[in-house]
Amino acid sequence: MARVPRFHPLFTNDVLRSADWYEGKTIGLGVDFTFWIEKGIHELLDDPERRSNIHYGFRYWPIPRFPHLILYDLTPFEVLVFGVMHPSQEPDQWISRRGPHGKD
Repeated sequence: MARVPRFHPLFTNDVLRSADWYEGKTIGLGVDFTFWIEKGIHELLDDPERRSNIHYGFRYWPIPRFPHLILYDLTPFEVLVFGVMHPSQEPDQWISRRGPHGKD
């Protein structure tokens, strides 16, 4: 049985903020960024166990062409998608999305 995706409420904000930044650098680059995020989400949901855990208990899905990661975790029934992060960013905001006990 496939796991059901559940997106953190701030996931879309992460994507739009990064897409706006890229669009401000080069016209069309923000659209390209959102395409690769959507593609990454589809691939992630097709095979969510393909990636290993990283330091803060998140799994990650790298985005081709862009230095960003989709941060997620698994439960027996869900794929919990926490956000989109550039590796140079401090992970505190995504860690806090997991909730007080380490899980959302």
